[in-house]
Amino acid sequence: MWKKASELQCSSFLLQLDEATFGSSSVLMAYVRYLSPSLKCVTDEFLFSKYLEGDSKGETIFRCMEEYLQEQNISLENITAVATDGAPAMVL
Repeated sequence: MWKKASELQCSSFLLQLDEATFGSSSVLMAYVRYLSPSLKCVTDEFLFSKYLEGDSKGETIFRCMEEYLQEQNISLENITAVATDGAPAMVL
């Protein structure tokens, strides 16, 4: 388990998502910003990257993110805001 996952389980956080295409493969990258209880400061962290299976449509991106959070026992309700680059696949 990612060492900061336990902090995200009990913290509200902001999520930034970016999708990049390399040839025929797409990768989802996620970053978080949250108030770290242990450090007592705002923390920016790379959360994960994962190859997207199939396409890179909004639903696929959401399912990938949802799957990761479930694996780490992090509630979707802890997300207070989501930022993307505004690409149609990311916002539809």
